[in-house]
Amino acid sequence: MNGWDMLAAWKGGSGSRLLMGDPDTPEGRLIPITHREVEDPAVIQDLARWRNAARTSFFHQAETTPERTRAWLDRAILTPPDCILFLMISADGRRVGHVGLRGLRDGRAELHSVLRAEPAPPGFATSACRTLIAWTRAELRVSTIHLSVFADNGPAVALYQRLGLREVERVWYARREQDGSAIYEAGPAVTGQGAWVAVMMLEDA
Repeated sequence: MNGWDMLAAWKGGSGSRLLMGDPDTPEGRLIPITHREVEDPAVIQDLARWRNAARTSFFHQAETTPERTRAWLDRAILTPPDCILFLMISADGRRVGHVGLRGLRDGRAELHSVLRAEPAPPGFATSACRTLIAWTRAELRVSTIHLSVFADNGPAVALYQRLGLREVERVWYARREQDGSAIYEAGPAVTGQGAWVAVMMLEDA
């Protein structure tokens, strides 16, 4: 089974869960978002609330609603063959955030939508990301993990550094307004409003 087929199986409900930490006493687990979660109003409400609270961390910054969140999951997560998003579940069964992969191809994948939105033990998000990265390497045969993050987002940069990612490039993202949203995109020159974005990478030795 190739990587895209495996992602399709997990998103279709054939996957199980990824245990975080010691399998005998896991810190939590990652469960893939499937159509079942998309149709669960409580899950959608949580995701919409989380993303509104943390929207300045994203490159597309807009107020969202449950309807828009459901449409985003269908359009950007469930439909593309190279993407998957997992809910972070605490040891006591609470939804506390999400983390995903996209752009899976040629031994590379992007870590994306890393968000711990509810209280959790120290290091929980780090453990969740490590669990996903280990699964990605072992099961999807990925050798290079990369991501882009606002360079002034200190907590996020520190998290990715703990995971072993290193900054390989810094790119200027210009800001533009569209329909009440702020959108940051890589531009050819440092002009107008915008922000520096750190491109970070983790490669197998």
